[in-house]
Amino acid sequence: SVNQKADYLMSSLKEQLQSLSIVNEIRGLGLMVGIEINQSAAPILAELRAAGFIALSAGEKVIRLLPPLTVTEEELQQAVDILKSILKNIG
Repeated sequence: SVNQKADYLMSSLKEQLQSLSIVNEIRGLGLMVGIEINQSAAPILAELRAAGFIALSAGEKVIRLLPPLTVTEEELQQAVDILKSILKNIG
């Protein structure tokens, strides 16, 4: 079921975030995902934390997601919605 969740997350991210001007690339392996953006990730990470979303950076311009293996598809969709809202407002 982890592969199914990883596929769901990647397809949701690409479908909803790839068209945003701030997003350069979305890449991943399993549930480990990197979203490369065209500006510093630090302010975005601060906004994500304020929204209750824990994410890290992987370099200056990459937002790293590493959800637990027990995450549900509903929780993944909620995460994508939060990301989209924040990235849309910044980008």
